[in-house]
Amino acid sequence: MTTVFLRAQNSEFVLGTVIRDPKGLPGISKEDFDDQVTMYCFYYLGLGFAMFATSYIQIVCWETFAERIAHKLRQIYLKAILRQQISWFDAQQTGNLTARLTDDLERVREGLGDKLSLFIQMVSAFVAGFGVGFAYRSVYFYGLTPPPGRVFLFQLVDDASDDGRCAVHCLFG
Repeated sequence: MTTVFLRAQNSEFVLGTVIRDPKGLPGISKEDFDDQVTMYCFYYLGLGFAMFATSYIQIVCWETFAERIAHKLRQIYLKAILRQQISWFDAQQTGNLTARLTDDLERVREGLGDKLSLFIQMVSAFVAGFGVGFAYRSVYFYGLTPPPGRVFLFQLVDDASDDGRCAVHCLFG
């Protein structure tokens, strides 16, 4: 898409004159510009719809998982309460058990459903973004690596080259 806009800068319909630069990008007609921008708009629309659909499916799956876990924990908690001696119930306040059950399980459900799904989504977007960036420009890896990591990386490369030199020396005498 950037190329389309760069080509449009050299076009007659933007500047009013034709610029002929043999080293630069060739110009583009207004019709071609409109067609290509429309095509990229549809690409972005499709990507947005795909992201919406996958995010919806992800959140529905994690919410269902969280509800099932909360239901199982509620059953286990109820069984544990019903096994208590009758004197234990006398020592507890009236609404304490139900309030605790509701509050604690709601926190578990929120943590597993909403927060964990969003955490996984954001971490995977972060990792994918860096992966795409490094795939296009692997030099960025060295700039984004913190200094202690760079020292460790350079030490690893140095050790590997020392091992290689030792192997070559041992092989060829």
